[in-house]
Amino acid sequence: MPPPYVKTVKDVIFYYYAKLVIAPSAGLEGNYGFIVDRFKALKASKISMSDYDRELFHKEAQPQKTCTYCGNHQ
Repeated sequence: MPPPYVKTVKDVIFYYYAKLVIAPSAGLEGNYGFIVDRFKALKASKISMSDYDRELFHKEAQPQKTCTYCGNHQ
Protein backbone atom coordinates (compact mmCIF):
# COMPACT_ATOMS: atom_id res chain seq x y z
CA MET A 1 0.00 0.00 0.00
CA PRO A 2 1.52 3.36 -0.98
CA PRO A 3 1.82 6.18 1.56
CA PRO A 4 -1.14 8.59 2.02
CA TYR A 5 0.47 11.38 -0.03
CA VAL A 6 0.28 9.15 -3.12
CA LYS A 7 -3.20 10.11 -4.29
CA THR A 8 -3.53 9.84 -8.08
CA VAL A 9 -2.80 7.06 -10.53
CA LYS A 10 0.13 9.11 -11.83
CA ASP A 11 1.45 9.39 -8.26
CA VAL A 12 1.19 5.61 -7.84
CA ILE A 13 3.18 5.06 -11.03
CA PHE A 14 5.87 7.53 -9.95
CA TYR A 15 6.05 6.13 -6.41
CA TYR A 16 6.43 2.52 -7.50
CA TYR A 17 8.86 3.48 -10.26
CA ALA A 18 11.00 5.20 -7.62
CA LYS A 19 10.66 2.24 -5.27
CA LEU A 20 11.06 -0.67 -7.70
CA VAL A 21 13.35 0.74 -10.39
CA ILE A 22 15.30 3.79 -9.24
CA ALA A 23 16.18 2.79 -5.67
CA PRO A 24 17.48 -0.71 -6.54
CA SER A 25 19.45 0.62 -9.52
CA ALA A 26 21.11 3.15 -7.20
CA GLY A 27 21.85 0.45 -4.62
CA LEU A 28 19.42 2.05 -2.18
CA GLU A 29 16.62 -0.48 -2.15
CA GLY A 30 14.45 0.03 0.92
CA ASN A 31 15.85 3.53 1.64
CA TYR A 32 12.56 5.33 2.27
CA GLY A 33 14.07 8.82 2.21
CA PHE A 34 15.68 8.23 -1.18
CA ILE A 35 12.46 6.73 -2.57
CA VAL A 36 10.41 9.74 -1.42
CA ASP A 37 13.02 12.14 -2.84
CA ARG A 38 12.96 10.43 -6.24
CA PHE A 39 9.14 10.30 -6.17
CA LYS A 40 9.00 14.05 -5.56
CA ALA A 41 11.55 14.68 -8.32
CA LEU A 42 9.51 12.61 -10.77
CA LYS A 43 6.30 14.38 -9.77
CA ALA A 44 7.92 17.82 -10.16
CA SER A 45 9.34 16.83 -13.59
CA LYS A 46 12.90 17.40 -12.36
CA ILE A 47 13.76 13.92 -13.62
CA SER A 48 12.00 11.60 -16.03
CA MET A 49 11.48 7.89 -16.01
CA SER A 50 13.48 7.43 -19.20
CA ASP A 51 16.58 8.95 -17.56
CA TYR A 52 16.72 5.97 -15.22
CA ASP A 53 15.92 3.47 -17.98
CA ARG A 54 19.00 4.72 -19.83
CA GLU A 55 21.05 4.50 -16.64
CA LEU A 56 19.96 0.90 -16.09
CA PHE A 57 20.90 -0.08 -19.64
CA HIS A 58 24.26 1.65 -19.24
CA LYS A 59 24.90 -0.12 -15.94
CA GLU A 60 24.01 -3.52 -17.42
CA ALA A 61 26.37 -2.95 -20.36
CA GLN A 62 29.37 -2.41 -18.09
CA PRO A 63 31.46 -5.44 -17.10
CA GLN A 64 30.43 -6.89 -13.76
CA LYS A 65 32.97 -7.64 -11.04
CA THR A 66 30.60 -10.03 -9.29
CA CYS A 67 28.95 -13.06 -10.89
CA THR A 68 25.24 -12.41 -11.27
CA TYR A 69 24.36 -16.04 -10.64
CA CYS A 70 26.60 -17.19 -7.79
CA GLY A 71 27.88 -13.93 -6.30
CA ASN A 72 31.59 -14.82 -6.63
CA HIS A 73 34.00 -11.99 -7.32
CA GLN A 74 35.95 -12.18 -10.57
